[in-house]
Amino acid sequence: MKNEEKIIKNIYAAFVVSLFMTFLPNLPAAVIAFVLFFGVMISAYILRAKSGEETLMNDHMTFIIRTIWIAGLFGILTMTVALIYLFGNLDLTVFHNCVNENGGLTATDMQTLNNIAQLCMDDYILANKGPLLTATVIGGAPLIAYMLYRISKGILRAAKGHRMGDNKSWF
Repeated sequence: MKNEEKIIKNIYAAFVVSLFMTFLPNLPAAVIAFVLFFGVMISAYILRAKSGEETLMNDHMTFIIRTIWIAGLFGILTMTVALIYLFGNLDLTVFHNCVNENGGLTATDMQTLNNIAQLCMDDYILANKGPLLTATVIGGAPLIAYMLYRISKGILRAAKGHRMGDNKSWF
């Protein structure tokens, strides 16, 4: 039983590390987070399949799997709302004016268009800082809060050696 509890705690720890690493602003951290996240998911499926139906392992792995899938659906919903908000509130005139001033209408190859777009990007982002930040909060904050709630709930129950109870609930 103690070994089972240790494995469960390690899976939760890897889950937390993978989520934390997604916020680090570099590519290697993002890749490691991605691999670790899918490692957690695959491990949860494997451990659940190998454990008995009414075991602590089965209970927590089902909870982790459902957390991942529900968060995915929740993420699609929050990102859709964020995009709807964003598209309704972006000011494209700054970008259009900049492209026009830098010869974007007469550019004939993609490299030139890309260079012009890069020149205009800083002004565009600065002009749309408010809507971009608001969309980020709309798309990310509810999802982060949900994941933190579910993971902390699971960790606290696992630390005490308790089952999740109704591990099929959305909360």
